[in-house]
Amino acid sequence: MDLIKVVIADDHEPSRRIIRRFIGSLENISIVGEAGNGEELLGQIESAEPHLVLVDIGMPKLDGINAIKECMKINPHLKVIFITGHNEYAVDAFDVSAVDYIVKPIERARLTSAVEKARAIIKMNNELSEALYQKEYMAYHDVLTGLPNRKLFEERATKVFSVANNQGNMVAILFLDLDRIKNINDSMGHTCGDLLIQEVSDRLQAVLRDSDIISRQGGDEFTVLLNRISQHEDVVKAVGRIFTAIRKPYQLNGQEIIVTGSIGISLYPADGETVENLIKHAETAMYRAKESGGDNFQFYTPEMNRNLSKKLIMEYALRKAIDREEFIVHYQPQVETLTRNIVGMEALIRWVHPEFGLVPPLEFIPLAEETGLIVPIGEWVLRTACRQAKKWQDDGYSDLKLSVNLSLMQFRQDNLVDVIRDILEETSFDPRLLELEITESIALYNEKQVVDKLMDIRRLGVQFAIDDFGTGYSSLSYLKKFPINTLKIDKVFIRDIMKDTDDEALIAAIISMAGKMKFNVIAEGVETEVQFSFLSDLECDEVQGYLFSKPLPPEQFLEYLKSYTTDAKALRTGSF
Repeated sequence: MDLIKVVIADDHEPSRRIIRRFIGSLENISIVGEAGNGEELLGQIESAEPHLVLVDIGMPKLDGINAIKECMKINPHLKVIFITGHNEYAVDAFDVSAVDYIVKPIERARLTSAVEKARAIIKMNNELSEALYQKEYMAYHDVLTGLPNRKLFEERATKVFSVANNQGNMVAILFLDLDRIKNINDSMGHTCGDLLIQEVSDRLQAVLRDSDIISRQGGDEFTVLLNRISQHEDVVKAVGRIFTAIRKPYQLNGQEIIVTGSIGISLYPADGETVENLIKHAETAMYRAKESGGDNFQFYTPEMNRNLSKKLIMEYALRKAIDREEFIVHYQPQVETLTRNIVGMEALIRWVHPEFGLVPPLEFIPLAEETGLIVPIGEWVLRTACRQAKKWQDDGYSDLKLSVNLSLMQFRQDNLVDVIRDILEETSFDPRLLELEITESIALYNEKQVVDKLMDIRRLGVQFAIDDFGTGYSSLSYLKKFPINTLKIDKVFIRDIMKDTDDEALIAAIISMAGKMKFNVIAEGVETEVQFSFLSDLECDEVQGYLFSKPLPPEQFLEYLKSYTTDAKALRTGSF
C-alpha cells in the first residue's frame, strides 16, 4: 500500500497532539507537517506536498475553509478532513469537496474511520489515473508494435509542417504497404503475420533518423515522415534504405520468408498542405506502385486521381446515400439493472447500399468523418430518430429516453445549437428525453468554447453522455466543468469481465466515482448474465447489449417493446 502523507492544521496545539497520537500509528500514514493557522498551511502544501490535510475550520488569519480553497489552487487533488466544534459548519465543509468532517471533542474511532475513508479514495483515484493513463497511451499507440498510431502521427506531422514553413524545408510522407501479406496470414496463421509486422517495424525504426516519424496505420500499412528534405534524391535514398531493410529474409516458424513492399510518396508543401491530404495522396501513389507489380515506389502526381480507388468509389456512393435514402436507423434498448425495465434506446445508423449490401458502420463512419459527410449524416440521424421516438411516445411509450451520437465534427459546427433547436421544434420531441453522446476527445479543444456550447444546448433541455468513457484522456477535470449527466463504459472493458481483473477494477472505480459525482452510468456491450450480475452488484445504473437485444429496425424494435414484459419476466426466472 502506498504511503499517505498528512498535514495537521489546528491553532490549538493540544488538538494537534491528540490527532498525532490517534493517527500516528496507522499503517502507511506519515505526518509530514503541522500548521497553526491558514497561512502556515499554505506553506506546508507547497513544501510537504501532502495527500491529505486534517484542518480546523476556525483557525486565525485564514480560516480552514478559505485556506483549503487556496490550497486546492496549488493541488486540486488534495483530500481534506475538516475538524470543527460546530455542526453547522459541516455543509460549508462539503462545499469545498471535503472527504469527511469531525466534531470536537475528537474521538479516536471517528478520526481513524475518516482517515481510512480518505485513504480508500486516494487509492482509488491513483488506480483510476494510472488505468486511464494506460488507456490514453493505447489511444495514441499501436498495440502490436508500440509505434504511434495515425492520430499521433498526424499531430506530430502537423507540428513538423509548421517548423518546415519557417525554415523553408521540404517534408516527405511515405505510405508503405507490404506486398501479399495475406498469403502469409492464410498459410502460416495470423500469429506469424503479427511477428512479421513487429520485425518490419523494428527494421524500419533502425534505418530512419531520429528526426523522422514512423506510424503503423493498421494491418500491414505504415506511414513515415521524412523530415528536413532538401531534394528528391534524399527521399529516394531513404526509400532505398527501407527496401533494403525489409527485403532481408525473415525466419518465421523455422521457415525463411522474403517480403517486399510498395511505397507511395507525397511531398509537403507541393502535394498538399494538410497531413490528411498528404497521406491520402501518398496512399494513392502506393496503389499505383501496387498496380505496377509491387516492390517499387511511386511519387504522387495529380494524374493518379483520375483512376478512382475503391475508397474514392465508396466516398462517391456515400455522398449519394442521403439523397437516395439508403440509410436507416436501428435502435438498441437500454435497460435499468435494478428492475430490468427498458428505460431508453440508442439510435445507430446503418447503410444499405444497392450494390455493396449492408455496409458495416466501421467501414463508412470513418470515411464520413474524414470527408466531412458526417455532418449532414449526423443531422439526418438526429432528425429521423427524434421523429421516430415521438411516434413511439404517442403510442404510449412516453418515458423512453433517446440517445444519439454527436461526432466531434458536428460539435464544432457554428450553427449546432440552431440545428438541434430546429429539429426538436420540427419533430415536437421532448428535449428532456434526448441525450446526446459525445466522446472524451471534446476535452482537447478550447475549454471555454466547449463549455459555452454545451451550456447553450443544455438550456434547450437536452442531456449529455460521455460515450466510450475510459478509452480517452487521463484528465478528469472536464467531468466537473462540463454539464454531463451520463458516463457510458466502453464495451472493451465489459468484454473481459471475469477474465481480466484490471478491467474489473477499472469498471468498479468508474462506477464508484460516478456515484459520488451523481452521474448515471451505462455499460455497453453486455452479452452475458455473468456480466450483468457483476455490473448489477456494483450498482451500475443501466446496461446495453446483446443480452437483451441487438440494434433493431423501427418495426422490430416496436414489437420488442410490446413483448418485453413477458421477456423480462423470463429473464428474471432464467428461462429466456
